Amino acid sequence: MDYSHEARIRFREVQEFVGWARLSMVGAVVSVGVGNFVVLYAPGTPESVKVFMLIALLMVVIAALEFRRLEIVVDDENLRFGFRLVHPVVPLKSILSCEPEKITLWKYGGIGIRVAAGAVCYNTRFGDGVRIRVEGRRRDWVFSCDDSARLLALLNDSISKHGLS
Repeated sequence: MDYSHEARIRFREVQEFVGWARLSMVGAVVSVGVGNFVVLYAPGTPESVKVFMLIALLMVVIAALEFRRLEIVVDDENLRFGFRLVHPVVPLKSILSCEPEKITLWKYGGIGIRVAAGAVCYNTRFGDGVRIRVEGRRRDWVFSCDDSARLLALLNDSISKHGLS
């Protein structure tokens, strides 16, 4: 996400997959890659299976590259969070409330972009996160955040100034 042309940055955090998740992603790419090698060079493999396997490999590689890094940025006007291609922009004045959120495997079912527990969750790890309620949205946003106390203080200050809560 490029912010060179925008307002002053007040908070920025970048997260990468934790070790086990990175290892799982590498394992998935290698497994599908080996499967492709076997299928592509096996005699008599139908063309449709070869195409399917190549598409599967492409999807796993794109997912590995897309979901390995989560960025959270707050400037004077907006909160942005997300991955390379998928990163919502939330105007600060539209945030109704924010609170700490514990992100667990049981609650959200994994890492990446998850829809569960009345929210859309963006996470690269389990543990501390932030839940925000936004004007006009049916579901809350949740995302993992290492410095959630600082971010919550900043967002609550913005909510107080805009008086939406």
